[in-house]
Amino acid sequence: MRGCSSRTLARNAPADKAKAKEEAQRIQDLTYAKAGSKTRKNIYLALMGVLAIVIADSFLTSSPDWRKVAVLGAILVGVITQFIYEQRLASDIEEAGKEQKDKDKEK
Repeated sequence: MRGCSSRTLARNAPADKAKAKEEAQRIQDLTYAKAGSKTRKNIYLALMGVLAIVIADSFLTSSPDWRKVAVLGAILVGVITQFIYEQRLASDIEEAGKEQKDKDKEK
């Protein structure tokens, strides 16, 4: 076996180890971000549902308090906007991860 001396293996090991450690850290970060985004998504959906129910309940009463409806509506718009932003950010991160994975496969 030519080229398998202990010196050759010793020289290549630190670079491979560093690359493997970097890849493991990247995977860990993506996994953490993805798990957090599922939880946040569920929280946003629950909050939007509660706000929609409270707003609908305010309209069904005999005399709705318009200030309450306006404040809850503004909060609902803010939550919806944040939810959309989070979903776009998550999809952008996922696409970047796929592109990086494809680039690594080409090398």
